[in-house]
Amino acid sequence: MQAGLSPGFRCSRARGTAPDVSLNCASGVVPLPVCLRLKFDRAGSDWRRCTEELMARFVTKLSQILDRIAGWALVATMVLVVGNIILRLFKRPIEGTYEWVGFLTTLVIGLAVAYCAVHNGHIAITFLTERLSPRVQAGIDLAVGLISLAFLLLVSWQLTGYAASMVRSGEVAPTTNVPFYPFIYLAAFGFLVYCLVILVNLGEAVRKVVRK
Repeated sequence: MQAGLSPGFRCSRARGTAPDVSLNCASGVVPLPVCLRLKFDRAGSDWRRCTEELMARFVTKLSQILDRIAGWALVATMVLVVGNIILRLFKRPIEGTYEWVGFLTTLVIGLAVAYCAVHNGHIAITFLTERLSPRVQAGIDLAVGLISLAFLLLVSWQLTGYAASMVRSGEVAPTTNVPFYPFIYLAAFGFLVYCLVILVNLGEAVRKVVRK
């Protein structure tokens, strides 16, 4: 339903803006107040479009970086698990494997969700909404996006508070003595970036709803 973010955005003049009236303005055919209003509307439309495109590019690039980190964390998890299995055959298991797998899995999930949303990789059931008009679909996307944004902001906020409590208590993993809070902070940041992706998609949904 919602279009994914395009990593190839380029800042350009928005389509559908007012035609060039400079010649008519210079000749006096178009009244000066109308000329000023048309030029102001065009400049404002171009500025908004440019800002939205730059925001989309930034969010896409940031989520891509986090996704790459998540990918390397997944690779490290697999190497760790397989290595531990092999070393167990020689009675020399890797100490703290269970804890490290938990830490790395937190990074895999927390840092990959935003880039998945960029490409609309999350599950969506559309067999009912796809029968509706594009404008109604955009309205549903807008409502669902606002609810998702509120929920994910709450998740990020609660994770940040939880990590802060871990800092105060000094709690660490029992075997490896690795603190929990860095991984919780990273997961909270990943969900915050996910919120930025939803914000960009909300802007597109709003344009579809208000479009005549």
